[in-house]
Amino acid sequence: MAVAPGNSNLLAVSKTRPGVSPPGAGIAIFDSGVQRSTSTSGNGDSNAFLSFSASDSTLYGSVSFGGLQTLSINSSGVTLTSTTPFTVGGDIQFQNGIVYSSTGKVVNPSTNTLLGTFTGVGSGPFVVDSTVGRAYYIIGNSTNLDQTVTLRAFDINTFLSVGEMTISDVDGAKDQQARGDNYNEGA
Repeated sequence: MAVAPGNSNLLAVSKTRPGVSPPGAGIAIFDSGVQRSTSTSGNGDSNAFLSFSASDSTLYGSVSFGGLQTLSINSSGVTLTSTTPFTVGGDIQFQNGIVYSSTGKVVNPSTNTLLGTFTGVGSGPFVVDSTVGRAYYIIGNSTNLDQTVTLRAFDINTFLSVGEMTISDVDGAKDQQARGDNYNEGA
């Protein structure tokens, strides 16, 4: 699901069919709970992860084993306009014209080019803070009690790791995005 920027009544939903293979049931757009008439088809993998661009007329979707999809939204609904030729996978976030993924891929969706990759991140939670030029990834176990995880910071321009910190005694799944202000730069 994704809420449009500046319009909390506009919602994009990735629909799935549990127990059916492939599970994808397409993407639908809702205005105040009412579905628009045009949806994407449910062929193949579902866009499990969605993110709006800076406007409510462009949406990005990431499928588990496919490329980043760019979708156009108009008064009738949503249509697929392009797909990158490389796999992106995982959760996505849009900032300043760039799409970042939980798998570390960084994509310019206007040109469908891979700009770079943050290495060694897996596919866990992450957050991008372009105001400080950093992307933060949680790396570690996903469901253990009293686990130890690593918060790793990357420079969003060079894609290099700039520091990390270990966080102990984390309970539950690593499903919360985090930013640490006292990570160890240069480690």
